[in-house]
Amino acid sequence: MNRFDALELINEDSLHDRAIARSGHSDFGNGDYREGLGVLLSSARHSHRFEAIAERLSSLVIDTLASRLSSQAGWNAHPEVFGTPITAPLIITGLPRSGTTLLHFLMSLDPQFQWTPRWVGEAPLVCPPREEWESHPQFTAVSARLQAFFEANPSLRAAHDMGPGLDDGYTEGTAL
Repeated sequence: MNRFDALELINEDSLHDRAIARSGHSDFGNGDYREGLGVLLSSARHSHRFEAIAERLSSLVIDTLASRLSSQAGWNAHPEVFGTPITAPLIITGLPRSGTTLLHFLMSLDPQFQWTPRWVGEAPLVCPPREEWESHPQFTAVSARLQAFFEANPSLRAAHDMGPGLDDGYTEGTAL
């Protein structure tokens, strides 16, 4: 990829437009994320590996912006969630392969805990009732991606099984 094509891939306006096209929403909420996004894109443009990373960076930013759009749409549709107190959040952390995923999974079986199923975590939305999950387009898309991933990498399922309706105990941290 040449530098011109790479610059086009991470053009901020274009990234926003592609996220809007993917999500079907256009309200990003307040613009507090834009400064960080600008720093990220500027840093990438100045990287000696810019042409090599531009395509992957573009994909990650679009995914994150689309998630932000989905979250904002949910907040706009259900503003009452902001009035729900979270009195004692429980956060599980640990070193890789230390059992945090198993603990997360076990706790997700207890109705007193709220958790984020993978299919909702990939593009946040207000989670519908469980009986509607399998018919939701986002659920089926995540399910198909996971199926293709495990078909291409069958040994990974034994190390870390994932499913669209499971809490896999891992969320990528992103600040957009």
